[in-house]
Amino acid sequence: MREKVEVAAIVRQKLATALGRPINEGEELNQADEPLWDSVKHLEFMLMLEESFGITLEPDDFAAMTDLQSCTDRVLAQLG
Repeated sequence: MREKVEVAAIVRQKLATALGRPINEGEELNQADEPLWDSVKHLEFMLMLEESFGITLEPDDFAAMTDLQSCTDRVLAQLG
């Protein structure tokens, strides 16, 4: 199992790629406050996470994953 720090770094990097902008370590980012994080970018980000971690996210996961912490937590839960 990957460590939380490693998963968090990959999640941050994938979101940065989806948004097309860097995300600094420690930057707390959420969908409601980030104009670039629209529904299309959210889907792109979710698909990147599935591919990167070899997991399958459900629609409920997509809806709940609205900030970096919740994304990291859901990926960790999927990885078991």
